[in-house]
Amino acid sequence: MTYFSSFPKTFQDFGNNPTIVTDIFRRSSVVKGVIGSADFYTNYSISDGQRPEDVANEIYKSPVLHWVVLIYNEIHDPFFAWPLSQSELVDYCKSVYGEITMYQTAYYKRGDYIIGEYVEYNKDDPSFAWAPPLNPGPNDPSVYPVSFIEHEEAVNDSRRQIKILKPEFLQEFIKQFTASINV
Repeated sequence: MTYFSSFPKTFQDFGNNPTIVTDIFRRSSVVKGVIGSADFYTNYSISDGQRPEDVANEIYKSPVLHWVVLIYNEIHDPFFAWPLSQSELVDYCKSVYGEITMYQTAYYKRGDYIIGEYVEYNKDDPSFAWAPPLNPGPNDPSVYPVSFIEHEEAVNDSRRQIKILKPEFLQEFIKQFTASINV
């Protein structure tokens, strides 16, 4: 079943041309009651370059069911909420930070705590720059720098851990999803 195949249809008049269209603004509430229960899912780690279609094909034997993977994990933007491949991440960092700046220190950490960050300045100037953070603990071995690309890699890696609806619950999930959007 494709994602929009069970969405209700409606008539729209486009300049005296009535057309049947899919009501893409429908939302399902079935997910909320199922996501929290560990009985319904298994943890899954996304490999580098793996797309939702690949995961769905591996787990459910159909790439068309990629929407189940996305909805179950409340991923609304599969292009940026899904982990990027390493090469996509490098390209993203180059476009956002620049080829050199992406390797510069973004902030310092001590354990899980950020203790010194880059600060933007001269925002009105088209060639605005960044003020680099000062090392708040130059003599403290527990303080370490984190570059922009390292930060983005950590964010990207945190997206690699998802929940997969167990296959034995798939048909019931689809049935409840279909019923909830056709209310």
